[in-house]
Amino acid sequence: MSKKVVPILFSCCIPVKGAKRSIVCDVQRSTFLFVPNLIYDILTKERGSSIEEINILYPEHSKDIYDYFSYLEENEYLFYTDSPKTFPQINIKEWDEPSLITNAIIDIDNKSKYNIEKALTQLGDLGCRNIQIRFFSERGISYFEGIFSVLKNIHIYSLELIIKYSNIDYNEFLKFKEKYKYIQSIIIHSTPSSVLDALTKQFDSMIFMDEIIESESHCGIVAPHYFTLNIKSFSEAQLWNTCLNRKISIDKSGNIKNCPSMKLAYGNINTDNLSESINEKFKKVWRLNKDQVSICKDCEFRYICTDCRAYVQNEADSFSKPLKCDYNPYTGIGFEF
Repeated sequence: MSKKVVPILFSCCIPVKGAKRSIVCDVQRSTFLFVPNLIYDILTKERGSSIEEINILYPEHSKDIYDYFSYLEENEYLFYTDSPKTFPQINIKEWDEPSLITNAIIDIDNKSKYNIEKALTQLGDLGCRNIQIRFFSERGISYFEGIFSVLKNIHIYSLELIIKYSNIDYNEFLKFKEKYKYIQSIIIHSTPSSVLDALTKQFDSMIFMDEIIESESHCGIVAPHYFTLNIKSFSEAQLWNTCLNRKISIDKSGNIKNCPSMKLAYGNINTDNLSESINEKFKKVWRLNKDQVSICKDCEFRYICTDCRAYVQNEADSFSKPLKCDYNPYTGIGFEF
């Protein structure tokens, strides 16, 4: 290889620097690779420089640089060219959606008395395309039929149902899933361990779990299996909070909130319209991005990690690190891959 050629990351491969190490995120293949901060600095500060120029600048690290560039090339994150200006970077600072609200969470327990059909209709009016409904208590098949009768008149992209286990015929849910293509996933929690394996084998298109979910307090866990890595979410994370941005929620009592776990309510679905509740105060948390959050701003995973502002280490500080995150970006310890 000529020393005059220039190493360039593919435009979909974007480096992110952390306190101890960096990652290169492939927003097209939804993967990432770890690299030292030195490699991040070279890939960003020396972008457009040839191998020869890089070796002059970092003579004592030439072998490490060669090894990591080879590693990135083998994994199709990096290539070499003699015309780097013909490969511009993606503008990740631009993000927008046509809808005022893009996603919603609706919580229901055995004491919930609000009109869910009204809530769903108003979400449709707001242009909300992604809805999660969580049931903390048992519901019969007829209740779900009522929900789907409303949703058939609303244009949505995805629906996630989180349902409490009960002695109902889960073949009915298979019929729902076949009929309503927007059903992204059906998760059945609180499944008795005695039937967990059998149901998992019988209904492999649904997720059965023995974890008991009794309330909204089960939210806020930060872990690698919750990472989201694509160009849309990565771009959104540059300026916005990837959990709360364009989100609206209705808690089990019908209160209208940014998130069911948050204390502040902006009305109640029984008496108020969702559109009237979305004021400037409601939208303020949308801009609490990870570059502002204590400790998170030094984390290499900050643009692919889902944030939580409901459960934080210091309740008096809205920029405090998520309470349910065990990762330490200064040591690189806390997550398993």
